[in-house]
Amino acid sequence: MAGVALAEPKPDFSFSPESPTVGQTVTFTADDPCDPPVVCTWQFGDDGVAEPGRIVTHAYSAPGRVTATLTADDLDDGIDATPIPRTIDVLPVAVPNSPPVAAFSATPSAPSTGEIVQFDSSASSDPDGALIREWDLDGNGSFETGDLVKPFRSYADDGTVTVSLRVTDEDGASDAEIVPVRVVNQPPEVFIEPAEPSAPLSGQPVTFAATARDPDGAIKGYAWDVDGDGFDDGTGPTLTTNFARPGDEDVRVRVTDDDDATGQDVLHITIGNRSPTATVSASTTTPLTGDVVTFTSDASDPDGQVTYAWDLDGDGDLDDGTGPTAATTFAVPGRIVVRLRVTDDDAASVTVEQEVAVQASQVAQAPMTLLGPAGGLPVLLPAAPLTPVVLAAPRLLTPFPVVRFAGALSARGARLTLFTVRAPKGARIAASCRGPGCPPARAVRAAGLKRLPALQRAYRAGVRIEVRIMKPNRIGKYVRITIRKGAAPARKDACLWPGSRAPRACP
Repeated sequence: MAGVALAEPKPDFSFSPESPTVGQTVTFTADDPCDPPVVCTWQFGDDGVAEPGRIVTHAYSAPGRVTATLTADDLDDGIDATPIPRTIDVLPVAVPNSPPVAAFSATPSAPSTGEIVQFDSSASSDPDGALIREWDLDGNGSFETGDLVKPFRSYADDGTVTVSLRVTDEDGASDAEIVPVRVVNQPPEVFIEPAEPSAPLSGQPVTFAATARDPDGAIKGYAWDVDGDGFDDGTGPTLTTNFARPGDEDVRVRVTDDDDATGQDVLHITIGNRSPTATVSASTTTPLTGDVVTFTSDASDPDGQVTYAWDLDGDGDLDDGTGPTAATTFAVPGRIVVRLRVTDDDAASVTVEQEVAVQASQVAQAPMTLLGPAGGLPVLLPAAPLTPVVLAAPRLLTPFPVVRFAGALSARGARLTLFTVRAPKGARIAASCRGPGCPPARAVRAAGLKRLPALQRAYRAGVRIEVRIMKPNRIGKYVRITIRKGAAPARKDACLWPGSRAPRACP
Protein backbone atom coordinates (compact mmCIF):
# COMPACT_ATOMS: atom_id res chain seq x y z
CA MET A 1 0.00 0.00 0.00
CA ALA A 2 1.49 3.32 -1.22
CA GLY A 3 2.51 5.78 1.48
CA VAL A 4 2.54 3.24 4.34
CA ALA A 5 5.89 2.61 6.11
CA LEU A 6 6.65 -1.04 6.78
CA ALA A 7 8.45 -2.18 9.99
CA GLU A 8 10.96 -5.02 10.24
CA PRO A 9 9.61 -8.08 11.98
CA LYS A 10 10.86 -8.51 15.53
CA PRO A 11 10.36 -12.14 16.33
CA ASP A 12 11.34 -13.67 19.68
CA PHE A 13 12.85 -17.11 20.20
CA SER A 14 13.31 -19.78 22.79
CA PHE A 15 15.95 -22.48 23.46
CA SER A 16 16.01 -25.72 25.28
CA PRO A 17 17.43 -26.76 27.62
CA GLU A 18 17.73 -23.44 29.36
CA SER A 19 20.97 -24.47 31.21
CA PRO A 20 22.77 -26.71 28.78
CA THR A 21 26.03 -28.45 29.58
CA VAL A 22 29.10 -28.63 27.44
CA GLY A 23 28.46 -30.89 24.44
CA GLN A 24 24.72 -31.02 25.03
CA THR A 25 22.51 -30.22 21.99
CA VAL A 26 20.56 -26.99 22.39
CA THR A 27 17.47 -26.47 20.21
CA PHE A 28 16.71 -22.89 19.19
CA THR A 29 13.16 -22.07 17.91
CA ALA A 30 12.03 -18.76 16.42
CA ASP A 31 8.50 -17.61 17.22
CA ASP A 32 8.13 -16.21 13.67
CA PRO A 33 7.56 -18.85 11.01
CA CYS A 34 10.47 -17.33 9.05
CA ASP A 35 8.61 -17.74 5.77
CA PRO A 36 9.81 -15.80 2.67
CA PRO A 37 10.52 -13.05 2.23
CA VAL A 38 11.60 -13.25 5.92
CA VAL A 39 14.95 -14.95 6.48
CA CYS A 40 15.93 -16.04 10.03
CA THR A 41 19.63 -16.16 10.84
CA TRP A 42 21.17 -17.41 14.08
CA GLN A 43 24.41 -16.49 15.87
CA PHE A 44 25.30 -18.80 18.83
CA GLY A 45 27.89 -16.58 20.48
CA ASP A 46 30.82 -18.98 20.48
CA ASP A 47 32.19 -19.24 16.93
CA GLY A 48 30.68 -16.42 14.81
CA VAL A 49 29.16 -18.81 12.28
CA ALA A 50 25.60 -17.88 11.23
CA GLU A 51 23.02 -20.53 10.61
CA PRO A 52 19.63 -19.97 8.93
CA GLY A 53 16.32 -21.53 9.77
CA ARG A 54 13.42 -21.22 12.09
CA ILE A 55 14.52 -24.19 14.22
CA VAL A 56 18.21 -24.91 14.58
CA THR A 57 20.46 -26.88 16.99
CA HIS A 58 23.86 -26.20 18.41
CA ALA A 59 26.25 -27.75 20.98
CA TYR A 60 28.70 -25.67 22.97
CA SER A 61 32.24 -26.94 23.42
CA ALA A 62 33.15 -24.89 26.47
CA PRO A 63 31.34 -23.79 29.58
CA GLY A 64 30.55 -20.16 30.22
CA ARG A 65 28.06 -17.41 29.51
CA VAL A 66 27.29 -16.80 25.81
CA THR A 67 24.83 -14.60 23.92
CA ALA A 68 22.80 -16.22 21.16
CA THR A 69 21.00 -13.95 18.67
CA LEU A 70 18.20 -14.33 16.13
CA THR A 71 17.96 -11.94 13.17
CA ALA A 72 14.67 -12.02 11.20
CA ASP A 73 15.27 -9.98 8.01
CA ASP A 74 12.44 -9.11 5.59
CA LEU A 75 14.23 -9.03 2.28
CA ASP A 76 11.49 -6.99 0.62
CA ASP A 77 11.46 -3.98 2.88
CA GLY A 78 15.08 -2.94 2.45
CA ILE A 79 15.47 -2.32 6.16
CA ASP A 80 18.27 -3.91 8.19
CA ALA A 81 16.87 -6.18 10.84
CA THR A 82 17.86 -5.82 14.50
CA PRO A 83 19.23 -9.02 16.15
CA ILE A 84 17.30 -10.40 19.13
CA PRO A 85 19.80 -11.56 21.91
CA ARG A 86 19.40 -14.18 24.58
CA THR A 87 21.95 -15.00 27.31
CA ILE A 88 22.76 -18.65 27.84
CA ASP A 89 24.81 -20.12 30.74
CA VAL A 90 26.62 -23.17 29.45
CA LEU A 91 27.42 -25.46 32.33
CA PRO A 92 30.36 -27.81 32.53
CA VAL A 93 29.64 -31.47 32.10
CA ALA A 94 28.46 -32.87 35.41
CA VAL A 95 30.86 -35.63 36.53
CA PRO A 96 29.14 -38.36 38.59
CA ASN A 97 30.18 -38.19 42.27
CA SER A 98 32.42 -41.05 43.50
CA PRO A 99 31.45 -42.01 47.04
CA PRO A 100 34.09 -41.95 49.79
CA VAL A 101 35.63 -45.07 51.34
CA ALA A 102 35.92 -45.45 55.11
CA ALA A 103 38.81 -47.49 56.50
CA PHE A 104 40.70 -47.48 59.80
CA SER A 105 42.86 -49.64 62.04
CA ALA A 106 43.16 -50.09 65.82
CA THR A 107 46.53 -50.65 67.51
CA PRO A 108 46.68 -52.84 69.49
CA SER A 109 43.73 -54.79 68.22
CA ALA A 110 43.32 -56.63 71.53
CA PRO A 111 44.31 -54.11 74.21
CA SER A 112 44.28 -54.70 77.92
CA THR A 113 41.97 -52.68 80.09
CA GLY A 114 43.42 -49.22 80.66
CA GLU A 115 45.77 -49.54 77.68
CA ILE A 116 45.76 -46.72 75.09
CA VAL A 117 44.34 -47.76 71.69
CA GLN A 118 45.46 -45.71 68.67
CA PHE A 119 42.94 -45.49 65.82
CA ASP A 120 44.17 -44.46 62.35
CA SER A 121 41.82 -43.52 59.49
CA SER A 122 44.56 -42.44 57.08
CA ALA A 123 43.44 -45.16 54.68
CA SER A 124 39.99 -43.52 54.24
CA SER A 125 39.63 -41.65 50.92
CA ASP A 126 37.36 -39.71 48.55
CA PRO A 127 38.33 -39.75 44.85
CA ASP A 128 36.84 -36.36 44.04
CA GLY A 129 36.76 -34.28 47.18
CA ALA A 130 37.39 -33.87 50.85
CA LEU A 131 36.15 -35.97 53.77
CA ILE A 132 34.46 -35.31 57.06
CA ARG A 133 35.12 -38.01 59.69
CA GLU A 134 32.84 -38.97 62.56
CA TRP A 135 33.74 -41.59 65.19
CA ASP A 136 31.83 -43.84 67.54
CA LEU A 137 34.66 -44.92 69.84
CA ASP A 138 32.61 -46.28 72.73
CA GLY A 139 30.36 -48.53 70.66
CA ASN A 140 27.09 -46.92 71.76
CA GLY A 141 25.91 -46.27 68.18
CA SER A 142 26.33 -42.49 68.37
CA PHE A 143 28.99 -40.68 66.34
CA GLU A 144 30.02 -38.16 68.96
CA THR A 145 33.77 -37.81 68.30
CA GLY A 146 34.72 -35.04 65.87
CA ASP A 147 36.66 -34.87 62.62
CA LEU A 148 39.92 -36.57 63.70
CA VAL A 149 42.23 -38.66 61.57
CA LYS A 150 43.96 -40.45 64.48
CA PRO A 151 41.94 -40.40 67.68
CA PHE A 152 42.85 -42.57 70.68
CA ARG A 153 41.27 -43.76 73.90
CA SER A 154 41.39 -46.51 76.54
CA TYR A 155 38.74 -48.82 77.96
CA ALA A 156 38.17 -49.52 81.64
CA ASP A 157 36.20 -52.75 81.22
CA ASP A 158 37.06 -55.89 79.36
CA GLY A 159 34.87 -57.14 76.51
CA THR A 160 34.32 -56.38 72.82
CA VAL A 161 33.70 -52.76 71.79
CA THR A 162 32.28 -52.11 68.30
CA VAL A 163 34.11 -49.01 67.05
CA SER A 164 32.68 -47.25 63.96
CA LEU A 165 33.95 -44.59 61.55
CA ARG A 166 31.65 -42.67 59.18
CA VAL A 167 33.07 -40.51 56.38
CA THR A 168 31.06 -38.02 54.29
CA ASP A 169 32.23 -36.22 51.12
CA GLU A 170 31.33 -32.77 49.81
CA ASP A 171 28.43 -34.18 47.81
CA GLY A 172 26.88 -35.77 50.87
CA ALA A 173 27.87 -39.32 49.99
CA SER A 174 29.05 -41.35 52.98
CA ASP A 175 30.55 -44.67 53.96
CA ALA A 176 31.09 -46.43 57.29
CA GLU A 177 33.61 -48.94 58.64
CA ILE A 178 33.15 -51.08 61.77
CA VAL A 179 36.05 -52.68 63.65
CA PRO A 180 35.47 -54.79 66.79
CA VAL A 181 38.07 -54.12 69.50
CA ARG A 182 38.46 -56.95 72.01
CA VAL A 183 39.48 -55.44 75.36
CA VAL A 184 41.32 -58.03 77.44
CA ASN A 185 41.07 -58.24 81.22
CA GLN A 186 44.32 -57.49 83.04
CA PRO A 187 45.25 -60.22 85.51
CA PRO A 188 45.65 -59.27 89.15
CA GLU A 189 49.07 -58.60 90.64
CA VAL A 190 50.26 -60.06 93.94
CA PHE A 191 53.42 -59.80 96.04
CA ILE A 192 54.33 -61.81 99.14
CA GLU A 193 55.88 -59.63 101.81
CA PRO A 194 58.95 -60.91 103.70
CA ALA A 195 58.04 -63.58 106.23
CA GLU A 196 57.72 -62.71 109.89
CA PRO A 197 60.08 -63.83 111.30
CA SER A 198 62.29 -63.80 108.23
CA ALA A 199 64.42 -66.76 109.37
CA PRO A 200 62.08 -69.08 111.30
CA LEU A 201 63.11 -72.30 112.93
CA SER A 202 61.35 -75.60 112.47
CA GLY A 203 58.12 -75.74 114.43
CA GLN A 204 58.10 -71.97 114.94
CA PRO A 205 54.98 -70.05 113.81
CA VAL A 206 55.70 -67.89 110.76
CA THR A 207 53.31 -65.40 109.14
CA PHE A 208 53.08 -64.59 105.44
CA ALA A 209 51.18 -61.58 104.08
CA ALA A 210 50.20 -60.98 100.44
CA THR A 211 49.63 -57.55 98.89
CA ALA A 212 47.38 -57.74 95.81
CA ARG A 213 45.70 -55.35 93.36
CA ASP A 214 43.57 -55.69 90.25
CA PRO A 215 44.09 -52.91 87.65
CA ASP A 216 40.56 -53.23 86.28
CA GLY A 217 38.47 -54.78 88.99
CA ALA A 218 38.56 -56.32 92.43
CA ILE A 219 40.36 -59.23 94.11
CA LYS A 220 37.91 -62.06 94.66
CA GLY A 221 40.01 -64.58 96.56
CA TYR A 222 43.37 -65.81 97.86
CA ALA A 223 44.78 -69.35 97.93
CA TRP A 224 48.05 -70.46 99.58
CA ASP A 225 50.34 -73.43 98.99
CA VAL A 226 53.08 -74.00 101.57
CA ASP A 227 53.73 -77.71 101.08
CA GLY A 228 53.81 -78.07 97.29
CA ASP A 229 50.64 -80.15 97.01
CA GLY A 230 48.26 -77.47 95.71
CA PHE A 231 46.66 -74.21 96.77
CA ASP A 232 44.74 -75.61 99.71
CA ASP A 233 46.58 -74.26 102.77
CA GLY A 234 44.84 -70.90 103.30
CA THR A 235 42.30 -68.50 101.79
CA GLY A 236 43.02 -65.04 103.19
CA PRO A 237 45.52 -62.26 102.54
CA THR A 238 47.63 -63.54 105.47
CA LEU A 239 48.65 -67.03 106.54
CA THR A 240 50.30 -68.27 109.73
CA THR A 241 51.80 -71.75 109.67
CA ASN A 242 54.89 -73.69 110.74
CA PHE A 243 57.24 -76.19 109.16
CA ALA A 244 58.05 -79.43 110.92
CA ARG A 245 61.43 -79.93 109.28
CA PRO A 246 64.29 -77.55 108.51
CA GLY A 247 65.26 -76.84 104.91
CA ASP A 248 64.33 -74.70 101.93
CA GLU A 249 60.66 -74.10 101.20
CA ASP A 250 58.73 -72.28 98.45
CA VAL A 251 55.59 -70.53 99.66
CA ARG A 252 53.10 -69.65 96.90
CA VAL A 253 49.99 -67.50 96.79
CA ARG A 254 47.41 -67.25 94.00
CA VAL A 255 44.86 -64.44 93.75
CA THR A 256 41.74 -64.39 91.58
CA ASP A 257 39.96 -61.27 90.31
CA ASP A 258 36.28 -60.72 89.55
CA ASP A 259 36.83 -61.91 85.96
CA ASP A 260 38.42 -65.16 87.20
CA ALA A 261 41.87 -64.13 86.00
CA THR A 262 44.68 -65.17 88.34
CA GLY A 263 48.10 -63.95 89.42
CA GLN A 264 50.76 -65.72 91.47
CA ASP A 265 53.87 -65.01 93.50
CA VAL A 266 56.37 -67.27 95.24
CA LEU A 267 58.59 -66.61 98.25
CA HIS A 268 61.64 -68.75 98.94
CA ILE A 269 62.34 -69.21 102.63
CA THR A 270 64.87 -71.23 104.60
CA ILE A 271 63.62 -72.97 107.73
CA GLY A 272 66.36 -73.18 110.34
CA ASN A 273 67.20 -76.31 112.27
CA ARG A 274 66.62 -76.48 116.02
CA SER A 275 69.56 -78.01 117.83
CA PRO A 276 69.12 -81.11 119.96
CA THR A 277 69.12 -80.98 123.75
CA ALA A 278 70.88 -83.40 126.07
CA THR A 279 71.77 -84.06 129.69
CA VAL A 280 73.98 -86.78 131.11
CA SER A 281 74.03 -88.43 134.52
CA ALA A 282 76.28 -91.04 136.13
CA SER A 283 75.32 -93.97 138.31
CA THR A 284 77.94 -92.58 140.70
CA THR A 285 80.22 -89.58 140.51
CA THR A 286 82.72 -90.93 143.09
CA PRO A 287 83.55 -94.43 141.89
CA LEU A 288 86.48 -96.50 143.07
CA THR A 289 88.99 -97.77 140.58
CA GLY A 290 87.58 -100.86 138.92
CA ASP A 291 83.96 -99.99 139.65
CA VAL A 292 81.55 -100.04 136.70
CA VAL A 293 80.05 -96.60 136.14
CA THR A 294 77.01 -96.26 133.88
CA PHE A 295 76.33 -92.96 132.14
CA THR A 296 72.82 -92.24 130.90
CA SER A 297 71.79 -89.56 128.43
CA ASP A 298 68.43 -87.84 128.20
CA ALA A 299 68.54 -86.38 124.67
CA SER A 300 65.98 -85.30 122.11
CA ASP A 301 65.69 -83.35 118.88
CA PRO A 302 62.53 -81.31 118.20
CA ASP A 303 62.73 -81.84 114.44
CA GLY A 304 64.60 -85.07 113.82
CA GLN A 305 66.64 -87.96 115.19
CA VAL A 306 69.88 -87.94 117.18
CA THR A 307 73.09 -89.96 117.35
CA TYR A 308 75.44 -90.31 120.31
CA ALA A 309 79.22 -90.18 120.67
CA TRP A 310 80.93 -90.71 124.06
CA ASP A 311 84.37 -89.85 125.41
CA LEU A 312 84.64 -92.04 128.51
CA ASP A 313 88.40 -91.92 129.06
CA GLY A 314 88.95 -88.18 128.90
CA ASP A 315 91.29 -88.30 125.88
CA GLY A 316 89.18 -85.83 123.90
CA ASP A 317 88.16 -88.37 121.26
CA LEU A 318 84.46 -89.16 121.11
CA ASP A 319 85.03 -92.79 120.20
CA ASP A 320 83.99 -94.75 123.29
CA GLY A 321 80.29 -95.34 122.70
CA THR A 322 77.39 -94.64 120.32
CA GLY A 323 74.23 -95.31 122.30
CA PRO A 324 72.08 -93.40 124.77
CA THR A 325 73.90 -95.17 127.63
CA ALA A 326 77.53 -96.15 128.12
CA ALA A 327 79.42 -97.93 130.88
CA THR A 328 83.10 -98.07 131.77
CA THR A 329 85.59 -98.67 134.59
CA PHE A 330 88.51 -96.50 135.59
CA ALA A 331 91.88 -98.09 136.29
CA VAL A 332 93.54 -95.13 137.96
CA PRO A 333 92.23 -92.55 140.37
CA GLY A 334 91.72 -88.90 139.53
CA ARG A 335 89.16 -86.54 138.10
CA ILE A 336 87.77 -87.57 134.73
CA VAL A 337 85.47 -85.44 132.56
CA VAL A 338 83.17 -87.71 130.56
CA ARG A 339 81.76 -86.02 127.47
CA LEU A 340 78.76 -86.81 125.31
CA ARG A 341 78.07 -85.22 121.95
CA VAL A 342 74.52 -85.55 120.62
CA THR A 343 74.10 -84.79 116.88
CA ASP A 344 70.83 -84.47 114.98
CA ASP A 345 70.22 -85.46 111.36
CA ASP A 346 70.97 -81.91 110.20
CA ALA A 347 74.47 -82.03 111.76
CA ALA A 348 73.61 -79.69 114.64
CA SER A 349 75.10 -80.93 117.89
CA VAL A 350 75.35 -80.24 121.59
CA THR A 351 78.06 -81.48 123.96
CA VAL A 352 77.44 -82.11 127.65
CA GLU A 353 79.86 -83.20 130.38
CA GLN A 354 79.80 -85.20 133.57
CA GLU A 355 82.77 -85.12 135.91
CA VAL A 356 83.60 -88.10 138.11
CA ALA A 357 86.18 -88.27 140.89
CA VAL A 358 87.77 -91.72 140.72
CA GLN A 359 89.26 -92.88 144.00
CA ALA A 360 91.81 -95.60 144.46
CA SER A 361 90.72 -98.51 146.66
CA GLN A 362 92.81 -101.03 148.66
CA VAL A 363 91.06 -103.69 150.73
CA ALA A 364 92.59 -104.51 154.13
CA GLN A 365 91.58 -107.88 155.56
CA ALA A 366 91.52 -107.97 159.38
CA PRO A 367 92.90 -111.30 160.67
CA MET A 368 90.66 -113.95 162.20
CA THR A 369 91.02 -114.01 165.99
CA LEU A 370 90.92 -117.36 167.79
CA LEU A 371 90.48 -117.06 171.55
CA GLY A 372 91.64 -119.62 174.01
CA PRO A 373 89.36 -122.12 175.70
CA ALA A 374 86.66 -120.75 177.85
CA GLY A 375 85.12 -123.36 179.95
CA GLY A 376 87.10 -125.92 177.95
CA LEU A 377 85.62 -124.91 174.56
CA PRO A 378 87.43 -122.77 171.93
CA VAL A 379 85.58 -119.68 170.62
CA LEU A 380 86.10 -118.47 167.03
CA LEU A 381 85.47 -114.72 166.59
CA PRO A 382 84.45 -113.28 163.22
CA ALA A 383 87.00 -111.36 161.21
CA ALA A 384 86.90 -107.59 161.13
CA PRO A 385 84.93 -106.15 158.16
CA LEU A 386 86.71 -105.18 154.96
CA THR A 387 87.55 -101.49 154.98
CA PRO A 388 88.41 -99.55 151.79
CA VAL A 389 91.52 -97.48 152.02
CA VAL A 390 91.54 -94.38 149.82
CA LEU A 391 94.92 -93.69 148.27
CA ALA A 392 96.09 -90.34 147.02
CA ALA A 393 95.81 -89.59 143.28
CA PRO A 394 99.07 -89.62 141.27
CA ARG A 395 100.90 -86.38 140.65
CA LEU A 396 102.08 -84.78 137.42
CA LEU A 397 105.62 -85.15 136.18
CA THR A 398 107.62 -82.22 137.53
CA PRO A 399 108.67 -80.21 135.66
CA PHE A 400 105.98 -81.14 133.20
CA PRO A 401 107.41 -82.15 129.79
CA VAL A 402 107.55 -79.71 126.86
CA VAL A 403 107.51 -80.93 123.23
CA ARG A 404 108.59 -78.54 120.50
CA PHE A 405 108.86 -78.90 116.73
CA ALA A 406 109.40 -76.54 113.80
CA GLY A 407 109.65 -76.74 110.03
CA ALA A 408 108.11 -75.61 106.75
CA LEU A 409 105.25 -76.66 104.49
CA SER A 410 106.06 -78.66 101.38
CA ALA A 411 104.15 -79.61 98.24
CA ARG A 412 103.14 -82.96 99.76
CA GLY A 413 102.92 -82.08 103.43
CA ALA A 414 105.64 -80.65 105.70
CA ARG A 415 109.34 -80.93 106.54
CA LEU A 416 110.23 -80.89 110.25
CA THR A 417 113.64 -79.34 110.87
CA LEU A 418 113.51 -79.35 114.68
CA PHE A 419 112.03 -81.82 117.17
CA THR A 420 112.94 -81.58 120.90
CA VAL A 421 111.57 -82.86 124.21
CA ARG A 422 112.33 -81.34 127.60
CA ALA A 423 111.49 -83.81 130.40
CA PRO A 424 112.61 -84.49 133.97
CA LYS A 425 115.43 -86.92 134.60
CA GLY A 426 114.36 -90.54 134.64
CA ALA A 427 111.35 -90.06 132.37
CA ARG A 428 111.02 -92.35 129.36
CA ILE A 429 110.40 -90.80 125.92
CA ALA A 430 108.68 -93.08 123.39
CA ALA A 431 108.22 -91.80 119.83
CA SER A 432 106.27 -93.58 117.10
CA CYS A 433 105.17 -92.67 113.59
CA ARG A 434 102.50 -94.05 111.29
CA GLY A 435 102.47 -93.41 107.55
CA PRO A 436 104.80 -93.39 104.53
CA GLY A 437 108.38 -92.29 105.18
CA CYS A 438 108.21 -92.78 108.96
CA PRO A 439 111.34 -93.70 110.96
CA PRO A 440 111.27 -96.75 113.24
CA ALA A 441 109.75 -96.32 116.69
CA ARG A 442 112.23 -95.71 119.44
CA ALA A 443 112.41 -94.94 123.14
CA VAL A 444 115.05 -92.97 125.04
CA ARG A 445 115.63 -91.81 128.59
CA ALA A 446 115.19 -88.14 129.27
CA ALA A 447 117.71 -85.92 130.93
CA GLY A 448 116.64 -82.32 130.43
CA LEU A 449 116.44 -81.18 126.79
CA LYS A 450 116.52 -84.06 124.33
CA ARG A 451 116.74 -83.66 120.56
CA LEU A 452 115.07 -86.34 118.41
CA PRO A 453 116.89 -86.11 115.05
CA ALA A 454 115.16 -89.21 113.66
CA LEU A 455 111.89 -87.26 113.55
CA GLN A 456 113.45 -84.34 111.67
CA ARG A 457 112.56 -85.17 108.06
CA ALA A 458 109.99 -84.66 105.29
CA TYR A 459 106.52 -86.13 105.79
CA ARG A 460 103.53 -86.61 103.54
CA ALA A 461 100.06 -85.44 104.48
CA GLY A 462 98.28 -87.96 106.69
CA VAL A 463 101.34 -89.06 108.68
CA ARG A 464 100.74 -89.19 112.45
CA ILE A 465 103.56 -88.79 114.99
CA GLU A 466 102.93 -89.73 118.65
CA VAL A 467 105.21 -88.90 121.57
CA ARG A 468 104.67 -90.33 125.07
CA ILE A 469 106.71 -89.14 128.08
CA MET A 470 106.14 -91.43 131.09
CA LYS A 471 107.52 -92.16 134.56
CA PRO A 472 106.24 -94.65 137.13
CA ASN A 473 103.54 -93.34 139.47
CA ARG A 474 103.45 -90.02 137.66
CA ILE A 475 101.03 -88.49 135.19
CA GLY A 476 102.91 -88.17 131.91
CA LYS A 477 102.48 -86.21 128.70
CA TYR A 478 101.06 -87.24 125.32
CA VAL A 479 101.48 -85.30 122.05
CA ARG A 480 100.00 -86.25 118.68
CA ILE A 481 101.08 -84.41 115.51
CA THR A 482 99.15 -84.90 112.25
CA ILE A 483 100.75 -83.73 108.99
CA ARG A 484 98.34 -81.85 106.70
CA LYS A 485 98.55 -80.69 103.10
CA GLY A 486 98.60 -76.95 102.60
CA ALA A 487 98.25 -76.24 106.33
CA ALA A 488 100.37 -76.33 109.46
CA PRO A 489 100.48 -79.71 111.24
CA ALA A 490 97.64 -80.29 113.71
CA ARG A 491 98.69 -80.85 117.32
CA LYS A 492 96.85 -82.48 120.22
CA ASP A 493 98.14 -82.51 123.82
CA ALA A 494 96.83 -84.80 126.58
CA CYS A 495 98.01 -86.67 129.69
CA LEU A 496 98.99 -90.28 130.35
CA TRP A 497 97.94 -91.83 133.64
CA PRO A 498 100.22 -94.34 135.32
CA GLY A 499 99.92 -97.78 133.80
CA SER A 500 97.94 -96.58 130.75
CA ARG A 501 99.01 -95.66 127.22
CA ALA A 502 95.62 -94.16 126.38
CA PRO A 503 95.69 -90.36 126.36
CA ARG A 504 93.13 -88.55 128.45
CA ALA A 505 92.37 -85.07 129.67
CA CYS A 506 94.88 -83.60 132.06
CA PRO A 507 93.79 -82.95 135.66
